[in-house]
Amino acid sequence: YPFRGIMIDFFTGKQDAEYVNGVLMSIYENYPLHNFYCNMNLIGSHDVPRILTILGEAPPEQQLTQLEKERYKLPESQRALGIARLKLLSLIQMTFPGVPSIYYGDEAGLEGYSDPLNRGTYPWGDENRELLEWYRTITAIRNKYDIFSTGKWTSIYAEGDVYGYVRSTENGRDVFGARCKDNTALVLVNRSKDIKLTVSVDIGRWHRGIMYDLLEGGKAIDLGEGRPDITLEPLQGKIYIGKL
Repeated sequence: YPFRGIMIDFFTGKQDAEYVNGVLMSIYENYPLHNFYCNMNLIGSHDVPRILTILGEAPPEQQLTQLEKERYKLPESQRALGIARLKLLSLIQMTFPGVPSIYYGDEAGLEGYSDPLNRGTYPWGDENRELLEWYRTITAIRNKYDIFSTGKWTSIYAEGDVYGYVRSTENGRDVFGARCKDNTALVLVNRSKDIKLTVSVDIGRWHRGIMYDLLEGGKAIDLGEGRPDITLEPLQGKIYIGKL
């Protein structure tokens, strides 16, 4: 689970954005291109504890008895933190090269330690509505814009708490040479829990002028000559797209 592992390390503060970029570049360089774009990007499965439990910083399961693990629920403040982190992680999952795979219930806020506690039944009628609506939004973006499936991937910012990358086409064609109507997408995330950060992003070689904020209803922003300062609130992500 290299994708899951590095994302957990990043969002829980164990590694910074520069390290994340190095690991992702290593994966990119060691896989043939077609394989890289077909990698199954898992963040949850029956083999591992629920992602919300991990991102909410539950106690290590080896420190708990079986009964304690069965009864454990994240305190409200930790659950809110886990949900905010999961929204950012899924943002990357849906915009990164590869095939995003959702383990049932992660999108609804299920918690749980290792098997069998990660196999709880789907919480019909009791889903976390905020998280479920977020997943509907982010998966719709993935499905609508071809560039997130086959556009070229290039890291553009990797410092401290902020990681960002560009998905792009060249002359209207994707990384495999097929036609792709979207020419540039910019993805940025700030994993800091409490610090608002402004970053200067050099996107001019891919796009200048107007892009559209997909998480703000398609709001237009002007990147000027391609070196904008972009402000990210704590635990906030951005997806901008430029259209041909």
